[in-house]
Amino acid sequence: MKQAALQRVARLLAGASAVWLAIAWLVDRGDGRYARPLYLAGYLLLPGAMLRNRDLKFHCEHVYVRVEQTDTPFTQSAARGQRLRIPIAHGEGNYYAEPEVVRELEASRRVIFRYCDARGEVTEAGNPNGSVNNIAGICSEARNIVGLMPHPERACEMSLGSADGLVMFESVLAALTREGAYPGARPERAPASRGA
Repeated sequence: MKQAALQRVARLLAGASAVWLAIAWLVDRGDGRYARPLYLAGYLLLPGAMLRNRDLKFHCEHVYVRVEQTDTPFTQSAARGQRLRIPIAHGEGNYYAEPEVVRELEASRRVIFRYCDARGEVTEAGNPNGSVNNIAGICSEARNIVGLMPHPERACEMSLGSADGLVMFESVLAALTREGAYPGARPERAPASRGA
């Protein structure tokens, strides 16, 4: 019963525009409870599972992630390879998927964020929870859903310790504006032709 309901929700979300996904992201209270159903929907949206951190401890700290892809509504204002300092707050942030699933995610460029060190290098020491291939965030096949464990909403101004998460919100705003969904935004139109 629950699996069927999750599959129906997953089918609806799979066709959702950046508008609905941004709304879902913005109402998340920061504890991952809205990201988990996307993972629970499994193969329909975001494959894999979130396991207990490798050291079995809750982590609440700033970490570095590297932007791997910029063709999603959440990363279009970032630069590929850009290093972001963003906090994590989880006990179950250890992303795992079967090796063939990870190979497919890598081959289809669906790994969007990867844990790294302060220099932007992907290292074991830069991986706070044991996530396979240092994966910090992945996207759906349609690239319109991004699931990540770090909390960009907690890194939007320097008084919070970092403003690096702001680039994700700027990306969402740009996507919403492009779709004409941002209040006051005007969809881009081709200039009117001036006839003779």
